[in-house]
Amino acid sequence: MIRVEVLGPLVVRGAAEAFEAEGAQEFLAETCRFEMWVLDSAGEYERQLELAERMLDMSSPDAGASHRASALNSMSWAQVRLGRFGPALAHAEAALALGEGLGPYSLADTWHTLGSAQAGLGHHEAAERSFTHSAETHLGLGAHSFAAAALRSLGDVHRDAGRHDRADAAYRRAPAAEHTVGPGAAALREEPDVHRT
Repeated sequence: MIRVEVLGPLVVRGAAEAFEAEGAQEFLAETCRFEMWVLDSAGEYERQLELAERMLDMSSPDAGASHRASALNSMSWAQVRLGRFGPALAHAEAALALGEGLGPYSLADTWHTLGSAQAGLGHHEAAERSFTHSAETHLGLGAHSFAAAALRSLGDVHRDAGRHDRADAAYRRAPAAEHTVGPGAAALREEPDVHRT
């Protein structure tokens, strides 16, 4: 019997090859993004990085910034997972530099990736700002589980920097973010331990 973690990438790869053969670039890009998610879930970070690099090569500058930004962010995330924080930092910064090419969800996700690279390099203050941007943006979009993940990462940064009280505060706010809707989300964003300039 074929295991799910083997079947998933095979099915997605087959779809990607079909879209590529048809020249359906939009569908191909979306399929590649999903395939990278499958590879990340399976811990196949080298393959994820290879696919992200391929996606960047396919995304010519005139094809739209969103594809390039997505590929750069995916490259950065795979490099974070592989512990290659210097290249990860450069690729996340390049993704953010595309500005309007990033939609709000991608922007929040890229801030999280950037924070992860900064944290890996020991740049605690910069990582704190990036995770805070990610949490605030996700909260504003109502993406509470992603906001909670950013707050947990923020807690990790505070912990690694020896700021245990602030780490505890961020960790406590993560479950609250996950279950907060409506006006409560705005109140959470204004908490001083989460939002710092």
